Amino acid sequence: MRNKEGLTYTSVPLAGTLNKGVSKMKMYAKWETDYLEVFFSADGEVTDYGVRGSPTWVEATDVTLEGVLILGVELPLAKMPQALRDAFYALSEEVEFEE
Repeated sequence: MRNKEGLTYTSVPLAGTLNKGVSKMKMYAKWETDYLEVFFSADGEVTDYGVRGSPTWVEATDVTLEGVLILGVELPLAKMPQALRDAFYALSEEVEFEE
């Protein structure tokens, strides 16, 4: 994945590794078109059906809007109207977060 500055990044477990019982990690996603890039981060939480031996998967929780680029120009999040921030947050429902 690439962040808003164009730097490559990867997810980092919050502690240890998943196979050692860690249940949270950082996840990242990007929604993009030819002119717009929206960057998100989230906490990845390992979940299951609550039954011994059930499969596990990672769900994105606590999504954060990390940055927005329009034609390569970064929009300052602090000055962005709340309605626009909400519209960008809605895009997080359309992306697949990666571990």
